[in-house]
Amino acid sequence: MPTSVRFALLFILWASALTLRAADHLTLTSGLDIEGQIICDSPTNNPLVAIAIDGKVLAFNRSEISSITQDDDGRADYAKQRDAIKGKNAQAHFELYQWSRSKHFFDYANQELSLTLKCDPNHAQARQIAFAPAKLSKPSAAKDAANGAPPAENDTLVIGLRPTVRLQTAYEEKIIAYCTTLLQAATNDDTVRKNALAALTNDRVKASETLVALIDPARDTDEQTRLAVLAGIDALKPNGIEVSMRLAQAAIADRYAPVRTQTQKLIKSRNDEYAMNAMVNAYVSAFGESGSVRDPLLKAAAGAALKGLEEKRIGGALFYRATCEVRTAVSELNNLATRQIDSFTVNQGANVAVVVPLSFPIQFPELAITSVKTTVCAPCSALSDFTGQNFGNDLDAWAKWLRMQK
Repeated sequence: MPTSVRFALLFILWASALTLRAADHLTLTSGLDIEGQIICDSPTNNPLVAIAIDGKVLAFNRSEISSITQDDDGRADYAKQRDAIKGKNAQAHFELYQWSRSKHFFDYANQELSLTLKCDPNHAQARQIAFAPAKLSKPSAAKDAANGAPPAENDTLVIGLRPTVRLQTAYEEKIIAYCTTLLQAATNDDTVRKNALAALTNDRVKASETLVALIDPARDTDEQTRLAVLAGIDALKPNGIEVSMRLAQAAIADRYAPVRTQTQKLIKSRNDEYAMNAMVNAYVSAFGESGSVRDPLLKAAAGAALKGLEEKRIGGALFYRATCEVRTAVSELNNLATRQIDSFTVNQGANVAVVVPLSFPIQFPELAITSVKTTVCAPCSALSDFTGQNFGNDLDAWAKWLRMQK
């Protein structure tokens, strides 16, 4: 082979290697080299370094890392391409998503996939990716997603912020162990369960705070651990807005169907009205002001969670939302009427006080409401979707039907 041809081939291979190399490298003290996109590296403010790889975010203590290499040229190239996109160009964002993945800029890829669906919720290729985790619960799930169907119950979304892979602290592991013992399937020994409950009760405040943090859907814990945490929450019965919000989030968005089901049962047994109201708000937010579905994924997830509560009050809560959505939009002053106010003044003279009558003609306007803005469409559409009935925006008809259900 001629030298010039050999040199050209070597140059092409070298250029290809540069083109395909990962965005960033993080080398651990153990010698392990990790490729991905570093998304958190602040030596002064945070002892952790986080790197996004395909499907997860890994976090390491700085003491575990021997070297960090970032692809600044690639970041600059991404910023240039991103800034060149004008308007709601879904295809341009999708092509930038593909480019970002090829460069192992996984966090940028997530952002571009989100922007693709934001610009065009029906973008077929983006929907296939967004509704296609590593393993689909059924072969047709990707096809259904491309056609606009919501994901199956066991399908989880890839889009959005990945949960951080985070090892539990020693204290968290101890609390999880106690909670696991509370599960009926873990042991049939009542004495062991009583001892575990006593240990949790003795440290109720800190244990409750730990359990509330562990039930966060963003925590990367397995199904059994999350069920154990729910058992601990059921046993300690912590109160407060934070625990109610976390339970509402888990009931709607936890990636494990058994955990969602168990959380719904727990919310009902606790009679947690704040959590129920948060779920209702999430459900209604899936509908736009015109009543059309704005977020089919949230509608499906929140609707299933509310039905899982098997609580008749949900219909009433949705109706209450509708009655609160009537607002005065335009008012004007008309029918100006003149009214006379009679009064007097006293002039003090040298020897006598003279009373002088006074009259004040005052114009009093009458306030007239010329139009009313109503946003009842969203909660009424939610009512129709939840109950299977269709009374449109007729609040009187809804009220009559709901009274009949009691």
